[in-house]
Amino acid sequence: MKMRTEAEIEEAIAMHQMLGLCIGIVVVMFVAWVTLPSDEEQKINRACFQQCKEVISSSHGEFNLSSGPYYFEEMGKCHRACSKEKNENVN
Repeated sequence: MKMRTEAEIEEAIAMHQMLGLCIGIVVVMFVAWVTLPSDEEQKINRACFQQCKEVISSSHGEFNLSSGPYYFEEMGKCHRACSKEKNENVN
């Protein structure tokens, strides 16, 4: 049995780390691809965002991203209700 030098051992460790990193990247990419919304869901999300943006602006004055957490809370509530309603109408 041949004894490996320290440099060969370090090279083998680095190679296995790179292999593990590559496998991890592929797994993350696959999970991201599987969880992407369908074309229909994207259309619903886009329509709900526009609708909620108009509703929030008309009822609370001019809001934007710098308005703080309140904007995001209101947008989230509106978007969940809109998405639920549109998904029920589709099914």
